[in-house]
Amino acid sequence: MRKIFLLFAISFWLIASSIALAGPKVIILGRVGGAAEYYSELQESIPGSVVIAPKNLWPLFSAAKGLFQQIRDEGVNGQIIFVAHSWGGIIARKIDAENPGVVVMIITIATPSGGFGPDFVGFFFNAGDKESKTPLYAIAAYNNSVPKFYMRTEKNDGIVDLGSALNFQGKKVSEVRVFEGLEHTEMLKSKEIIQLVKSWVQKY
Repeated sequence: MRKIFLLFAISFWLIASSIALAGPKVIILGRVGGAAEYYSELQESIPGSVVIAPKNLWPLFSAAKGLFQQIRDEGVNGQIIFVAHSWGGIIARKIDAENPGVVVMIITIATPSGGFGPDFVGFFFNAGDKESKTPLYAIAAYNNSVPKFYMRTEKNDGIVDLGSALNFQGKKVSEVRVFEGLEHTEMLKSKEIIQLVKSWVQKY
């Protein structure tokens, strides 16, 4: 009986240790309509990362809950590092605000944190987001695209204007990098950006 108990205790310790050593799972969170293959190069640079192509990112208030459930359904049950593209970055911050202690780092790429047009997402970020201590890192870019009607500034990546990409709605940001000459999806193929994301992930 004593040997059985000892074997059980050792097995439990080994399982617990392996979970602890595994650390947080890196979730590469896509944009609206973003197919998983868009993120293949980014995924290859971060071993063990998982790409989640959201089934639904609208309406905003239910999207975070649905997406968090989608992540859990993929078998990711521990802590999370989000590498989130475009609108996915807003949802990542919402998931963080609604699930304290689960998200340990957020990296956004081309995320319209300031929304599209005046105050479009200001209501979306509540105090929980602003008060969260989760480190936020952000990457934005702009090229020579003609501004669309909803853009606040002339500089944009073809989808998100730089003013929105740099408006973090009161959330403290650990580091921001802005790249010139890249468009919204092109950023995902940039070797410099991929290396930067990798280096930020390794900070944890």
